[in-house]
Amino acid sequence: MTLYKRILFGVVFICLSLIGLIFINTQLILVDSYQRLEAQNATQNVERVLHVLQSDIDSLRISDIDWLEKPAPIRSIPEISNREFFQDNLLNRLSLDAKLSIALLLDRQNNIVFHNAINTNNGRTIAFPKSLLASIKPGSPLLDSVDSQKAIKGIIALPEGLLMTISVPVSGTGGHDTSGGRLVGGRYLDDEEIEHLADSTKVDVKVVPYNNNNIPSDFLRAKSKLDSANHYYVEPVNNQLVSSYTTMDDIYGKPVIMMRAQMPRFISQYGQDSINSFFASLLIIIVLLAAVVFLLLERTILSRLTSLNTGLAHARTSNNLTLEVLTTGNDEIATLTSNIKEIFKAHTQTKSQLQDAKDTIEKQVQERTAELTSANKRLEQELGDRKQANLVLTQARDKAIGELQLKSQLLANVSHDSRTPLTIIGLNTEMLQQGRHGELNDKQTEVLDRILNATRQLLNFVTNMLDEAQLKHGKMPFVNVTFEPKLLIEEFVSMLEPLAEAKGISLKAEIDLALPSQIKGDPDRLKQILTNLSENAIKFTDQGSVTVKAQRTDRLHWTISIIDTGRGIPPEAQTRIFEAYWQLNSTLKRDSNRGVGLGLSIVKQIVQLMKGTISVTSTVGKGTTFVVTLPIEEMAVSDTMLQLLI
Repeated sequence: MTLYKRILFGVVFICLSLIGLIFINTQLILVDSYQRLEAQNATQNVERVLHVLQSDIDSLRISDIDWLEKPAPIRSIPEISNREFFQDNLLNRLSLDAKLSIALLLDRQNNIVFHNAINTNNGRTIAFPKSLLASIKPGSPLLDSVDSQKAIKGIIALPEGLLMTISVPVSGTGGHDTSGGRLVGGRYLDDEEIEHLADSTKVDVKVVPYNNNNIPSDFLRAKSKLDSANHYYVEPVNNQLVSSYTTMDDIYGKPVIMMRAQMPRFISQYGQDSINSFFASLLIIIVLLAAVVFLLLERTILSRLTSLNTGLAHARTSNNLTLEVLTTGNDEIATLTSNIKEIFKAHTQTKSQLQDAKDTIEKQVQERTAELTSANKRLEQELGDRKQANLVLTQARDKAIGELQLKSQLLANVSHDSRTPLTIIGLNTEMLQQGRHGELNDKQTEVLDRILNATRQLLNFVTNMLDEAQLKHGKMPFVNVTFEPKLLIEEFVSMLEPLAEAKGISLKAEIDLALPSQIKGDPDRLKQILTNLSENAIKFTDQGSVTVKAQRTDRLHWTISIIDTGRGIPPEAQTRIFEAYWQLNSTLKRDSNRGVGLGLSIVKQIVQLMKGTISVTSTVGKGTTFVVTLPIEEMAVSDTMLQLLI
């Protein structure tokens, strides 16, 4: 694409983009404004219709009736002579003066005295709406203000049609029961009334019952949009008409009718015509502006660039770096032409210098190539020597790993085979202590205690060695069964109480009531954790107490805390106590039964395999606290029922 075409395309694109941007903004702003004005106008029109209808309802009135001076009390249906009186003085006056087609008279006990209906146009009697009688009951809005002088007006939805209703109290001048009664009248909201609304407001009006199941689709759509927050709904019917909808409540305060006011969309049409005229004028202006811009570009830039391009093409084809273009003016294109001439001149000089440099570089490359060839041979020899050394190192490493695995397996076998005789020694010692083979004196009991403690220490050492080997090879077995944490901790504390009493310290358990009664896990591994932590606490506590505390921290976790009042652990040692075979240095008193430093390492590995954590806080001379946090896996309901059945 030539520069002419590109610039022309750019000018056209900018113009179209500008027109499109203005069009979009106009549509978003002006059209939306006209639509809001149209909706506001439609809402005002339907409000006017609603106001006229309310005015028609408010215009209902019932003149004072002089038949209340009749001496006979009005409590039941009167005699024939009184019926004629009612016909003349009540129904006719209501029909002619107030234009009410429905009449209903009640006494002070709300008993119906008289009711009738008449066509106000021809004076003929019509069927009285029996459904109106259902509204004449205690609590009805038509009867709420019996003792008030204020008239009640509104609309009632009857199966016979929508009735504009008025209810006024009746007050007589005699001393009879006519005072305190109620006179109810009404007129149907018929086609004549709707035509009156349309004539008064100069819009097309349509009224339908709110709860009618066969209302038109547009009313049904508007009904879904109208609520307590939105009293009006406006939608365009087509390009010529717009409709506005609203509702009106009955005397019960519930929607009774839906009203539609339909009118021409003269505001929207006027706005669209204005926008079209604006765009036509804008398009002409932009086209003229684009033509002027293009002509200016062609005269000041394009023609001169074409001349420069022709000169450059001639220089390229003739292989003669001279630019035969006149430099006129003092603008950017003239400066560009001068710079190109200087570049051509410098290029000729550089070309000669490059040829000289090329010859020098070729000579240096030949020399460097010979040096690299020699160095490559030396590197190949060195690489072969290193491969041989790596092979020797690999063989030595494999041999060391094999020996280490053999030692670990041997240690595990020795630890495993030692547990049985140590267990037998411990059991027989306990039997001797219990006097099963004869009574013992104090000295013998003391000696057996030392034997039993030494046996337990050695058994614990062997067990730790075996567990360490199993953990290192990933072969330690775990089970997931249901157990009672409270019972497990209490039994464990009871088992270690003699060991604590032998040192003159107290061992106690504190169990949170919020802890679940049953948890799934490995109780044997949990006992192993408690044993290692508690025996260490008893071992390094000379006076005071050791507390095993279990509590629930949140919905998914529970903790076991081993709290002692012993010697404590220095801060610099707290970061290393969980390392295998590591022990405190000689700055602390060395016990004869210190062990080999595997207990805490095994505890940490077991806790991690149980998806938990362990932490330690300690103060030298005041005591140490180990906290084990484990996840809670409560037994499901089905598992609980199965346990109960078993």
